[in-house]
Amino acid sequence: MAKEGKIKYGKFKTVEGTIGHYIERTDGKKQFHNTDGPAFIPNGEWNKREYHVFGMPISEKDFQYWKKNWEGVPDYKRFEGAGGRD
Repeated sequence: MAKEGKIKYGKFKTVEGTIGHYIERTDGKKQFHNTDGPAFIPNGEWNKREYHVFGMPISEKDFQYWKKNWEGVPDYKRFEGAGGRD
């Protein structure tokens, strides 16, 4: 059985100015991922940016839609919605 652990997030920047955000999966592979903006900006050129969510490339329009409609933590995991505690 695979060992479960925390998801590791990272960011890199090269000498040429390329910026990338990634997550490291439990099997050691790295995938582009950024929920705040573009996950990959080659040579610092903003017009060539790429959006990725959990390793899947998506368009900027789809990313904005996903970000707007993402619910985050489900109600049953929030403190307010956990069994009527006040």
